[in-house]
Amino acid sequence: MSVFRVAMDAWAIGQVFPVLPLHRLEERPSVAATLADVTCDSDGKLCRFGHAGREGAGREDLAEEDEGRLFRRPAPFLRLHALREGEPYRLALALGGVYQEILGSSHNLFGRMHAVALGAGGPGMWAGLGGGEADAWGRLPGGCRILSIRRGETVAQVLKGVHYSAQDLLSNVHDVAQTQVSEGGLDIGDAEDLVQAYADCLRSYPYLSQGVRPQ
Repeated sequence: MSVFRVAMDAWAIGQVFPVLPLHRLEERPSVAATLADVTCDSDGKLCRFGHAGREGAGREDLAEEDEGRLFRRPAPFLRLHALREGEPYRLALALGGVYQEILGSSHNLFGRMHAVALGAGGPGMWAGLGGGEADAWGRLPGGCRILSIRRGETVAQVLKGVHYSAQDLLSNVHDVAQTQVSEGGLDIGDAEDLVQAYADCLRSYPYLSQGVRPQ
């Protein structure tokens, strides 16, 4: 995730976005966490969360607005579960959407993320989001249905947005590799592997994706 792409107002005006885990909802979370994004910017973080943050929160956690109304102070951490080796653990950030995406930028060349539109109906509609695969009709357990999936931008698409041609870059790498082969600096196999790896990178997703790339 890049805060500057999906939650710009968290950095700009201190907006508090709801963040919650999608797994192990039946277990009590035990880890106090803040979230850092994948950019190199020290402001790329979420460290204010919209809940008490601990059990037994009292009067000291309340603040008063100008009109005299009380509201809960944002918590400085989010309660999550301890990670387990080999198990996925994903978080959802809510209330982002189109407005935040329009405000956002490709800071550090991180482009648009994958987006999924869900339709819900009936009680317990979020129950299936902690696990389970969609069926043949795109329905998730608990009453959710996948309406559409928009693939995020590839590296090549992000580069095009800043006026770099992926084909030109690939041609340059190919030419350099061929020069190294002719001068004895690389053998043909290594040169081909280098060019292929570069081409795969251009087609890949800018974010960590466990080998899954947009098509």
